[in-house]
Amino acid sequence: MKVLIVFALALAYASGSALRSLDGPGGRITNGENARTDQFPYQVGLSLKIGSSSAWCGGSLIGNEWVLTAAHCTDGVDSVEVYLGSTVRSSPKVKHHVTKSDIIIHADWNSRTLRNDISLIRIPHVDYSSAIHNVELPKHESHYASYDGDEVIASGWGRTSDSASAVAAHLQYAHMKVISNSECKRTYYSTIRDTNICVSTPAAVSTCNGDSGGPLVLASDKVQVGLTSFGSAAGCEKEYPAVFTRVTSYLDWIKDPKVKHHVTKSNIIIHADWNSRTVRNDISLIRIPHVKYSSAIHNVKLPKHESHYASYYGDEVIASGWGRFTDLDRSGAAHLQFAFMKVISNSECKRTYYSSIHDTNICVSTTGAVSTCIGDSGGPLVLASDMVQVGLTSFGSSAGCEKEYPDVFTRVTSYLDWIKRHTGI
Repeated sequence: MKVLIVFALALAYASGSALRSLDGPGGRITNGENARTDQFPYQVGLSLKIGSSSAWCGGSLIGNEWVLTAAHCTDGVDSVEVYLGSTVRSSPKVKHHVTKSDIIIHADWNSRTLRNDISLIRIPHVDYSSAIHNVELPKHESHYASYDGDEVIASGWGRTSDSASAVAAHLQYAHMKVISNSECKRTYYSTIRDTNICVSTPAAVSTCNGDSGGPLVLASDKVQVGLTSFGSAAGCEKEYPAVFTRVTSYLDWIKDPKVKHHVTKSNIIIHADWNSRTVRNDISLIRIPHVKYSSAIHNVKLPKHESHYASYYGDEVIASGWGRFTDLDRSGAAHLQFAFMKVISNSECKRTYYSSIHDTNICVSTTGAVSTCIGDSGGPLVLASDMVQVGLTSFGSSAGCEKEYPDVFTRVTSYLDWIKRHTGI
């Protein structure tokens, strides 16, 4: 079986994800042509920083504040210098420095299987000009288009040959032809999925190291249908297919990405009276970069202050999380789970947990072994009637999650003043 090499980077001979080695992500235009000034105004260059190391990837400008690129380029980076309006790589019209907090990697990106190799970078607003302009994305009705046989154009500053020791100084491009995924699978087997699009590379005209994340557009109308992902580890001039992430598979995600942020312990506020032995005051806050609300991301409502003394006894509630399905499972669920449950009185809960239950707890019954479990900790418990959060998962019985002992949550109404003091909410 042929070994894969993800298309990216050159300056450090490494991958965009972790600067691993020459066998890591890579991508370049071999045997291509020099681009004319302003021929590809949507082309973006990315100088990636991980510690003291540097690497190079491509990308495409899809909006005044957004760059589309590959996940293997941005996974693990500390910061990115974004080059806009360049033909000569070192002479951009505009250059922005962004940190990892401005990077959104697809939540299901898998560096081992190379699935969902796509990410977004948020940049400061840039004005369009003849040198800097967004690329057009496919219409949603193009979701099922295969593009088999269509002529496409790839562009980037990747290496121009397998023997080159660095990325190109001048922007390169090449005309290529889309092949069917079934033909592509003859080289890469099960690594090729419906979310990929492949091109043939006759005469050794191919993407190569340093082109990763760069755009693949239709020659007919310059609509972006792919972004450079990977190729054969045998080399860029061996005439094996080049593989791209298929943009039409991610139109919904691009429009409404699921956001991931990295924060340090300095952004965490733990209750000053948290006691790990008694599990009292089991509540904390995490400060994250500003996030825009959407249909996929929105705040939960907290109880009104006048609800401070509400017991919620007998109320139907909903718990959710990615915790284990069963006591036998060794890892959490891949798909978000939820369950309807019923609040029980604290006095009933004390029959199981005795003095561990305080007024600052709220408990639910777990009939039918429907329960929170390992991995659900900290997750929300909301009223089924209005989705107001009344609890957060704290603990359960050490006997197991399926033993029908009560689940215990931190009671949110007991901490409304504490939450407001630290957040203003």
